Amino acid sequence: MRNFIDTFFKGDKVIWLLFCTFIVLSALIMYSASSFLAHRSSSYYGPVWSHCNFLFIGFVVAFVVHHIPFRVINKLVPLIYLVSFVLVLLAAFGGVSVNGASRWLSLGPINIQPSELMKIAIILMVSYVWTGRADKGADSSFWWCALICVVPAFIIMLDNMSTFLLIMVVFACMTLYAGVSWKIIWKVGGSALAVLVLLVGIALLTPREQESNSGVASIENAEKKESSKSLFSRGATWTKRVHKFFDEGRPHDENYKLEGDTYQEDRAKIAVASGKWFGVGIGNSVQRDLLPLAFADFIFSIIVEEWGFFALLIPMLYLIFLYRVGIMVQNYCSSYNYALVSLGLSTMIVVQAFVNIFISVGLFPVSGQSLPLFSRGGTSIVITCICFGLILNISREVMEQRDKQRDKERKEVKKRELKKIES
Repeated sequence: MRNFIDTFFKGDKVIWLLFCTFIVLSALIMYSASSFLAHRSSSYYGPVWSHCNFLFIGFVVAFVVHHIPFRVINKLVPLIYLVSFVLVLLAAFGGVSVNGASRWLSLGPINIQPSELMKIAIILMVSYVWTGRADKGADSSFWWCALICVVPAFIIMLDNMSTFLLIMVVFACMTLYAGVSWKIIWKVGGSALAVLVLLVGIALLTPREQESNSGVASIENAEKKESSKSLFSRGATWTKRVHKFFDEGRPHDENYKLEGDTYQEDRAKIAVASGKWFGVGIGNSVQRDLLPLAFADFIFSIIVEEWGFFALLIPMLYLIFLYRVGIMVQNYCSSYNYALVSLGLSTMIVVQAFVNIFISVGLFPVSGQSLPLFSRGGTSIVITCICFGLILNISREVMEQRDKQRDKERKEVKKRELKKIES
């Protein structure tokens, strides 16, 4: 059994174990969170089987990716970036509207989200450029890398502000990993922070639209309304979300009704509060039947409701994953490119996970960020699995290099010992 694992599942065994744990827990949690979808599809197990199919496809893709020599992948990075950029453009200006955002590209019976692929492409391309110009220093490549990152991220921002911010945060972390001077970091970081504060201020000062619909109906009507808007009209959505997050005037009495744009957030908070210490038990969630996006954006609230305090296991697993990748990079990664790609991909997964978690518990404004490997969505699952596959690919290669170096050292030691004996 051990020989089988060592032969086919190469690389860091801890990361493999975490990856498989995420997949198993995801299938289990989707069983609890998909009742709303089951009701709409008239099939209780249909949504669960669909989710498991994507998990299986993602696992196979990760398995294949982790066996491809990284030098081959690295040669294809410019092409991957170019294709991803074109797909983002096509989705932005001619995409399919989903939940009020035109960021999906229809390819026959399949809908894909190019922004998900673009996130990987940016990390790979930035690492590619920084590695190729390593002899000139990280500072000399910063502006090229910033251009590579900002241009597609700005296009994505027109429909998806949260993904734009996620890309910027990951790029900022990669800037620190690359060793860019603090002079540049302070200048760029300060400017970015000032712009962000300005945007939030504008959102808070913008008059709020009156809401009249309630419950699930309001969500469906909002989707139809948003789908008819122009490309640049997502600002209204951002403004409403900021207003809702900072709103202190919401009544909190016994006559308060769950309605309007706050319906999902309120249901999510009820789910979190209902979990208490030990939860209501797996499969016993009440809010899953009332929360339209329990299987997607607010899946962590259902986990808290059912698991209680033990829901902390999920964020702990993400942190362990990031820590393990950091250990791998520190101890085994001699390649600058390996380190940047591994840290960039792992940071993206973990930051996205915590954004979703913070949203579910009311610590962050609502956005469209999914919980990696847990939230329903074929594109998101497969892309996240590709990230794991790339990290496992790098861990395989660095461990093989380590083993070769150890074998070389052992042979040299034996040669020296033989020479001593002969002499």
